Amino acid sequence: IYRGPPGIAPQVDPFFRTNQGLWCGNSAGAGGGEPAHAVLSCWRASDGTTLSLFHAERDRGAVIGRNARARGYRPGGFLLLRPGRTFVWRCRQVNSEYADRCAADGPGTAVFVCRATRTSLRCVNRFGRGFVVGVRVAQPV
Repeated sequence: IYRGPPGIAPQVDPFFRTNQGLWCGNSAGAGGGEPAHAVLSCWRASDGTTLSLFHAERDRGAVIGRNARARGYRPGGFLLLRPGRTFVWRCRQVNSEYADRCAADGPGTAVFVCRATRTSLRCVNRFGRGFVVGVRVAQPV
């Protein structure tokens, strides 16, 4: 009998990681492929805090929770987003449900913008909804 934390480790297509121990990517569970429901998924490896932000969310910030499987999960393949740098995920075709033909810093509508500082990461969607997360804080904006 296997006894361990419930759930699965975050499943994302890698975007970046930060000096504060945060990993972020496009949620692979959001439909995958294109057109896709663009969902920015991040987690803090130190305690398993998770943050999810939908590209078309107008009314609220990120969904914040915990995933025991995210605690200590530090996969490879994530480029370091250094303090003072900004990550922009742009899509050429965007509507209220789908975001298509997307790329980091590519042409089109900026559906996610994340800015790293020495102490935190702030990410917002195209409507200015999102989150701020650091070593000890995680809150919607």
